Amino acid sequence: ILATGEDGSGNTMNMNLIRMGCIKAYPIRGYHAEKKPYLRITAPNKDLRFTALDIISKYNSETDQENRIETASDDTGTYYRKVAREYKIPLSGAPYYAKSQHCPHAFYIHIDNFRLIDNFEPLYKIYPSSFFAHDRALVLTWDIETYNSRGLGNFPEAKNDTSQVFTICMTLHWKDDPKPLEQICLVDVEIAPNPDWITIVCGNQANVLKAFALCWKSFAPDIQLGFNDSGYDWPFIVKKATKLNVFDWMVQQMSANPYKTANTQSTLTYNYF
Repeated sequence: ILATGEDGSGNTMNMNLIRMGCIKAYPIRGYHAEKKPYLRITAPNKDLRFTALDIISKYNSETDQENRIETASDDTGTYYRKVAREYKIPLSGAPYYAKSQHCPHAFYIHIDNFRLIDNFEPLYKIYPSSFFAHDRALVLTWDIETYNSRGLGNFPEAKNDTSQVFTICMTLHWKDDPKPLEQICLVDVEIAPNPDWITIVCGNQANVLKAFALCWKSFAPDIQLGFNDSGYDWPFIVKKATKLNVFDWMVQQMSANPYKTANTQSTLTYNYF
């Protein structure tokens, strides 16, 4: 399909620049106990990646449902966070390049040679130590897991009573420090414990949301980060908390101004994510 297809602008793929390989990964939608086989297609730049996605999208629009191709990642926007997550690249800190190949206008480096600096002593002789001073901002990262009791194939949406958030995981870091201060997992039912995480069994969905608000209040992070949190996680939490009548209480716990009374009406007047 990629070798013979064209995108909406008539662009084609140079297959000599494409790398392909078989991998196993968890599907991005729904819960799956086991990994499934995928064909990973790696393009050398964003333009070729977008062309490939456009060709596949065009093919899917012209064929029947049974023969359509399902893509694991079809984001045509900024996808640096996904790449960083898959290749475990730190998005902050001071990295260095090992064994880079130089040419007049660019340099190339294998992903395995992109490394985080863990010993700054040699660099103190070259640069002032203030250059490497760590920002002591407190960073909270978080992610939610949702499901739809109607089964796989039914995407969880907060408006549906059959859709629930059953897990919220959080890590707490000093900025630029990949080692977490705390790792917390909020769940609705008891699960097997993990010695690296603090697991809190909340009993039901409403308590999971309330526990999230209390953790937020206790940590009072300077920065919060999530994976697609503005596109899915925050809207889901806000809508579900509103539906469960715990939103006002959560806002009061999480607010940076505890002396100002907040309510659902005043909060939802603004774009909350």
